[in-house]
Amino acid sequence: MEAESCSQENMNDPQDSSLQRRVEQLEATVSELQHLIGKVNRALADQGVISTEAEAVPEVPDPNWTESPPLGPPQTSPLPPQSLQKVISATSQTPDLLGWNIEYWLNRIGIGLLLLGVAFLFKYSVDQGWLTPTVRVGFGLGLGATLLVMGLRLHRVRGPFSQVLLGGSIATFYITGFAAFQLFALVAYAIAFGFMTGVTLLAFWLSVRQNQAVLSVIGVAGGLGTPFLLETGTGSSAGLVGYTCLVLAGSSAIYLVQGWRSLLWTSFVGSWAVFSAAASGADAGSDRWVVQVGLIFGWLAFWALPILRYVLLAQPRSRRRLLGNVSRNTRKLERSHVHVLSMLTPLVALGFSTLVWPLSEPAWGWVILASAIFYALIAGGLRRWPASRQLAYTHTLVAFVLLAIALALLLQGDTLFLALAVEATGLHFMAQRLSNRSIAITGHLLFVGLGLWLLQRLLTSVSGMAIANPRALTDLAVIGLGVAASTRLKWRGEVQIYGFIVHLAFLGWLWRELSILTNGNGFVTVAWGIYGATLLIIGLQRDLAHFRLFGLGTLLLVVAKLFLVDLTALEAIWRILLFLGFGGLFLFLSYYFRALWKPASNPTRRSD
Repeated sequence: MEAESCSQENMNDPQDSSLQRRVEQLEATVSELQHLIGKVNRALADQGVISTEAEAVPEVPDPNWTESPPLGPPQTSPLPPQSLQKVISATSQTPDLLGWNIEYWLNRIGIGLLLLGVAFLFKYSVDQGWLTPTVRVGFGLGLGATLLVMGLRLHRVRGPFSQVLLGGSIATFYITGFAAFQLFALVAYAIAFGFMTGVTLLAFWLSVRQNQAVLSVIGVAGGLGTPFLLETGTGSSAGLVGYTCLVLAGSSAIYLVQGWRSLLWTSFVGSWAVFSAAASGADAGSDRWVVQVGLIFGWLAFWALPILRYVLLAQPRSRRRLLGNVSRNTRKLERSHVHVLSMLTPLVALGFSTLVWPLSEPAWGWVILASAIFYALIAGGLRRWPASRQLAYTHTLVAFVLLAIALALLLQGDTLFLALAVEATGLHFMAQRLSNRSIAITGHLLFVGLGLWLLQRLLTSVSGMAIANPRALTDLAVIGLGVAASTRLKWRGEVQIYGFIVHLAFLGWLWRELSILTNGNGFVTVAWGIYGATLLIIGLQRDLAHFRLFGLGTLLLVVAKLFLVDLTALEAIWRILLFLGFGGLFLFLSYYFRALWKPASNPTRRSD
């Protein structure tokens, strides 16, 4: 009796009761998971992904299982239907093979082979005389309609396959319209043009309805190509530009809402290709104005519209409901495209405008200068909003590029050379102030061009007064601007490169200017020696490593010139004076080297 009472007390112990409850909850959870696994396996088997006999995990039946969660703190509820559907959808996707989506490529290869097969059958039927032109066109319309209906019906259950069918339908309609007008002459131009325009609108509507960018890309490509597919040789530039603007308006509206970059770039390339053809064929004054209006429309579509979307994406979600939810990575990638378009669009628009209006170079220079001022004002306005500050830097860069082009058209010779050097230096000052790397890179590129131009000027012999002539003073000013620009550079390597190039340019400048004097080689050697000694002394006094290096290198160059050039090219008295003078200079520098060198007391101090 005593043992039974102890056993009864242990069974009534609260800890044992809690343990038993946890075991029951664990059994209920396992049973629920088995039930859910069974449901997923049945769904996969229905989709044909797994075999119910070999691969499906059998569901363990539990007659006591219910949907209600077990009692107790660790509540476990079944997955919601939406989550279960996502699991089934993700698991039932076609697997990849070596990183290639099998379904994707099978769809596209299949539709391509099907269209080729239909084309071969069509040609064979024509060769055999089985089909009249009317029947051929009807066959094309029927095939396009069939693909369209099948694509719409299969959209929910077979999204990628539906997309391929719809794209094939649009392509079939375009081909049929082209054949009906150009090949068979069955319909008038107005009917064919209206049909092709309707196909373009259908493609735009399907792209928005199905949320597929590829359909809008096909639509804009076919829409812009329609005037060329239906070419009769009697069209006008005004009509071509007007139609292109309508297609561009539709694609721009879709891009504003959807943000499809593939649609944006397809519209960009196609529209400017059409505008270039219209600009080349515009002869009359009225046609030129119409084409210019089209160019302005294209400029706004590919400059102002992407900026508008750029600004809207930076707004809180409540203020951009029209755009929907856009991830941060997508916004970042889209903004990079906007920056590129902001750079390209004004250059392309101005380039095509030069094809329309046969103006002189100075006239175009003033027009481009006005454009540079306009972009500078836009940059100033964009800088007021933190969300568009990076875009303001891009517009600043565009303003500088347009300014360089304007200066090249308005100025010539020494004036142009000096003006471009001033602009390049201004770019580096602006880059330092704004901490913008793109502006600094543009300054580097402009200085590269100026450096090549300076090299060509230094290699060209001059006559007349040495140093005190406009060309020499201009070159010296450009070299000085290079020194000023190097003080604004951020990276040590860039400073050293600029310093080395400026150093070589000054040596070349001394050679060119002093060589025209009598016994010019002697004067060049003396000037180089004084310049090299000065650099070395400054480097020692201020502990500047690159000054010491440039100075010592210059003095070694002087020694090489003494033996290789001056020993044979100069008179005896010059040779004596130069060798004695530089010998004494080297002895002086070697004797006072330690006294002149004042190394920095702080070992971490920069040596440049």
